[in-house]
Amino acid sequence: MASLSSEQKELALDKVTNHQLLYTYPSIPWKQIKGLRDIISHHYFDVDADQILWIVKNELQPLSKAIHHFLKELQ
Repeated sequence: MASLSSEQKELALDKVTNHQLLYTYPSIPWKQIKGLRDIISHHYFDVDADQILWIVKNELQPLSKAIHHFLKELQ
């Protein structure tokens, strides 16, 4: 059985929640996150390691909070 990509899971999650869950955090740039995932997955030779490190250090905390909120909402 093939596993789902994170983007497919996000789309499935958005569909299951009637397109309401992702809008709970409009400050999270969901489209950019999906785009970054595409670059890392398919264009990995073009990835700038310094830029990825900056994203991890500066942008991951808000995303982590949103994901934890989603998990609480779904329980």
